[in-house]
Amino acid sequence: MKISSIRIKKIYCDICFDNGEKLNVHKDVIINNNLYTNKSIDSDELDEIKREDEYLRTKNSAFRILTRRSNSEAELIKKLKRREYPINTVKKVIDELKSKGYINDLDFAIRFSEMRLKKYGWNRVKQELYQKGISKELFPSIENEIETHPQEDELKAIALKKYNSIIKRENELYKIKQKLFSYLVSRGYDFDDSKNIISNIVSQSDDYE
Repeated sequence: MKISSIRIKKIYCDICFDNGEKLNVHKDVIINNNLYTNKSIDSDELDEIKREDEYLRTKNSAFRILTRRSNSEAELIKKLKRREYPINTVKKVIDELKSKGYINDLDFAIRFSEMRLKKYGWNRVKQELYQKGISKELFPSIENEIETHPQEDELKAIALKKYNSIIKRENELYKIKQKLFSYLVSRGYDFDDSKNIISNIVSQSDDYE
């Protein structure tokens, strides 16, 4: 069959064939395959055109996702699969993006951790990273790059703020310590660090001298 017409658009173009078939493809497909009016196309060439268009659409979608915010490899795969792109095509796109540095799980994890550690402890952040598909094998590398252990004064400030809130509603020391400990651990802070900072706060409180 032959190409009867090509309608050039901004990104995607319409190709009409003399047998009545129509195809909407990425403009780069037109350029890469040297497509023009009256050119003859056999079935193998048509299949290759469709595969290349599918790949370019998938890659464009990946770039749009990455433009909104950084994603881990697993997050990006999940989002592309949700858009119903074939998994083989998705994997090829991911491989290209990784090779060109557009996807880097270690860099993503470091930036994400730096942001989340301002509010949460490392145990909580590690759990969130794992949920985003970051391999546990990367955790030591992350720990080598950034400070994952809170400064004592930072943790004390967080604990003291919660402590002052708890004592407005609770009088029993045991329950106060229990609630404060549960709060700190739920935010991902280390068990021993939490216990030590609670002991420090209680020992300095006028209410329990």
